[in-house]
Amino acid sequence: MKRSAFLGSLAALPLILAASSGTARSVEPGACIELWFHEPLILYDLTGATFAGPTDTSLAVYSSGSVKISSASLLPGIGRAAVAYITPAEARNLAVELRAMGAHSLCDVPVSGADIPLKTLTVFGTGSDTFAHTFSWFNASAATSPIQQRLTEFISETFPEF
Repeated sequence: MKRSAFLGSLAALPLILAASSGTARSVEPGACIELWFHEPLILYDLTGATFAGPTDTSLAVYSSGSVKISSASLLPGIGRAAVAYITPAEARNLAVELRAMGAHSLCDVPVSGADIPLKTLTVFGTGSDTFAHTFSWFNASAATSPIQQRLTEFISETFPEF
């Protein structure tokens, strides 16, 4: 009896802590309770063949502020990865900026080109039961150029060695 009461109290601890820290969210019936706040917000990939050789770079930004980047090549021994930490507010703000630039509604751009990697961006909503929107482009356009520029700036600021 004491053991089940203890386990029940222990199971409720994350909810109590979340409520006391002001991060509690209302939960719809049947929805999952978020205990860890580490959902992906942004996935950005650059992949394809260029005159300099094949490229494959991925960026992931999580709601917790964890940011991961990796770069690989089809050539043996070429690749690297790094992890950085920003604040959860900075991670959310980047996603909000990209949505404000249209990343939540843009469609694949049908124009392709030689020596230009394909860029693919997925922007997620917040929470564990949420929507996401993905689109891809080769050449920067009036719609994708500000998004591409912001992502390039973010990578340069967060990972200066990349």
